[in-house]
Amino acid sequence: MKKLRRILLCLLAASLAVGWYLGYRAVNKWYEPLIRPDITVTYDMGEIVPIGPEPNVLHPDELDGYCYRVNSSQIVDTVAYLTENSLEDPWGGDWSIKPEKLLLVSVTVINDGNLKNDFNLFTLGVKGAMENADLANAINPELKGNTLSLALGEEATVTIPFELKKLTFSFRSWRRIEEYPFYLFCNTRNEDREDRIVPLT
Repeated sequence: MKKLRRILLCLLAASLAVGWYLGYRAVNKWYEPLIRPDITVTYDMGEIVPIGPEPNVLHPDELDGYCYRVNSSQIVDTVAYLTENSLEDPWGGDWSIKPEKLLLVSVTVINDGNLKNDFNLFTLGVKGAMENADLANAINPELKGNTLSLALGEEATVTIPFELKKLTFSFRSWRRIEEYPFYLFCNTRNEDREDRIVPLT
């Protein structure tokens, strides 16, 4: 009986380890290799960050003319945030996929010269987290399918919610998640493009 119990415990531990690894890879696979020190430019919160002229992974054309400014960020408890703001649960109450915490990033997007494309919030990413588009649309009623339609010279401030799941971080990192070195970056597939990042902590 004790031997069977030990076997079951070993299988459980192995399953948890595999689950953590798969979760970590799923969250981070889009954002490698980052950061590249040789071509990384760091901006502070409050600074204007240009995006173009390189093509973006979500747009066949250029996003030249768009820029953004990070205003603030905070980490909140998911359930408490939904309750306090009377928001519907986009995960349908399923705790197997619901993140324990959210990283909320306030960003002002500015159309300073783009006449072609709308701005999809998936353009901006955070390594170690994934944006929840359903929640973003609930928080920001001006969005249409996670996209901002800005005329030339217009700007809009939105809050982008990124999911923080305990399984995708080490035990030590999760205990001090408020101090984790998150940064916002432009999600591009152009390997020659300089990486423009904004530290969030």
